[in-house]
Amino acid sequence: MLEGMQQSDGGGVGAKKGFLYQDYAAALYVLKMLRDKDLLSVRFEVTDDIDLIYKDFIEYVQVKTTDDEKKWCLKEILTTTKKTVPRTGSQRKDKQVSNEDSLVHKSLGCDKCSKKSKFKILSCRDVSKKLIYLKIDIDTRMHKEGREGLLKSMRPSFLNFLSPNGNDIEYWLDNAVWQVIPSIDFIELEAYKIITQASHSRGVLINPNSDPEYIFNEILVEVTKKSAKSRVLYDVNEKSYKRDDFIKWFYLRLEEHSKNSGSNLKIYSRDESDIKSILTEFFSISNNFFEGNYRGEKNCIGLECKYQLGKYRYRFLADSVMRWLPELLLRPSEIANLNSLNLSDKINKYIEKISQQSDSINGLTANVLLHSVLRSKYRSQPVPVHLYFEGYDKKYDNIHIVVDEHDKDTLIMGFAYLIPAGCIVKYEIESAMKEFADMISSEVFDTKRGKILDVKEDNYIIPHDIDEILDANTSLDEHLDRFRFSFFFGYESPSLHESKESMNQKYEEDLIEEIRGYFSHSIKELINYESFSEELHIDVHIYPLPTLELLIDAVKGRLGTSYV
Repeated sequence: MLEGMQQSDGGGVGAKKGFLYQDYAAALYVLKMLRDKDLLSVRFEVTDDIDLIYKDFIEYVQVKTTDDEKKWCLKEILTTTKKTVPRTGSQRKDKQVSNEDSLVHKSLGCDKCSKKSKFKILSCRDVSKKLIYLKIDIDTRMHKEGREGLLKSMRPSFLNFLSPNGNDIEYWLDNAVWQVIPSIDFIELEAYKIITQASHSRGVLINPNSDPEYIFNEILVEVTKKSAKSRVLYDVNEKSYKRDDFIKWFYLRLEEHSKNSGSNLKIYSRDESDIKSILTEFFSISNNFFEGNYRGEKNCIGLECKYQLGKYRYRFLADSVMRWLPELLLRPSEIANLNSLNLSDKINKYIEKISQQSDSINGLTANVLLHSVLRSKYRSQPVPVHLYFEGYDKKYDNIHIVVDEHDKDTLIMGFAYLIPAGCIVKYEIESAMKEFADMISSEVFDTKRGKILDVKEDNYIIPHDIDEILDANTSLDEHLDRFRFSFFFGYESPSLHESKESMNQKYEEDLIEEIRGYFSHSIKELINYESFSEELHIDVHIYPLPTLELLIDAVKGRLGTSYV
């Protein structure tokens, strides 16, 4: 039965092999979006075989899969087909003219977009000695040999040829790179490696024998569908895999695998079902609330605890505070080893230390409430810096790393206060803002940054890129957009009672008016103390509640009588 099968991969087999290699390569480039935040989209069969859309340029990838025992040589990439121009007038003989359709002509011809163009040739076969220069990374070529000789050899084939954007062969040479991946097997290995590393950094344990292959095949199917769509019948978006869509899909798939495996490598979950905020947002306003425009964002978030059966849920709040305590009070390495430790003993140790300070339970409760809000909103990675700060730090600062899948990561520095009954709320807000203004304009801020850099346990949190903004040698001014400062103010509101039925029907309107006033006051006072605060990104979380004493009593009751 097999005797009639040709012993060659030519014809249809060779063509299918080439298309398959190209689709595998395209799927690999899609995965590269996990590593490179500047890679915004991957297009298939739009301009070149594959187009990689970066923030500042487009890289056009031409995929070559022709079989040959020889390496790619200069002659092969410059070879064009010919056309005959019939004799006319003074031209007595038919003339053979180049179609300008060589590999390099086609590549340079892609340079037609308003963005800067770069070029890549991807092949199974390696290149000859003369083309090795193209395998060198563009950023490291400056002092490498081979450019001038290669340019001299290529110029005669491009004397009258320019790209649609008017660029010549020298532009192509300075913006082109040759990548060699010998086979589909090598592409698969690299793809599985990227998937495994991404899952590890995400804190997800997957089955290395099957899950990477399964996920990659799903990507491959989507890529094949998009690349096969007609350029005539479909627009460019339908032939593209956008970063936003892919990243969202990919991490949802990992979360599904995480639930199946039941194990995590990283300590701080990013699963929304695991990190529900204790308080919920019911009102918000932003910069447009103020006259004029601040460069930095100024946001107000009104927070509430829902009533149940018409009663305020102090017990729910206290139980929720206890649930969040390990994240706030323990180091990541301690949380990782909780199976071998007595959790109560660990918590009690830190509660005992904290309780020695005045208003300790107030401060602890305020910080737990803010911590849960930030973790829920940003799915952040917290740094328990209060364990390391001594002396000047009395607010158990909330420090959170916000990992951005598409841009530079952000650091949140949070400050939480529960304002005691009998105190004038506006005065307490003024005091907090003055304290912050003094800190941000002093050496304390640089000390805090440096300490965060020293103490965060990167082995237990998701990979990030904030180290560069934590170095005390850098200036806050250089990284303004990568810092957020979050304030939390809890206070007793006359608009709220323990029983909902005894409250004014328009209590929500009254609450919103209170919150707007306190927000306006906090921002204006801060800028009055430190005018540079206009440049900062600031969030003010305001939490009105009926009776602070009942909340603190409920928390104390859950913590144990030792600290009442």
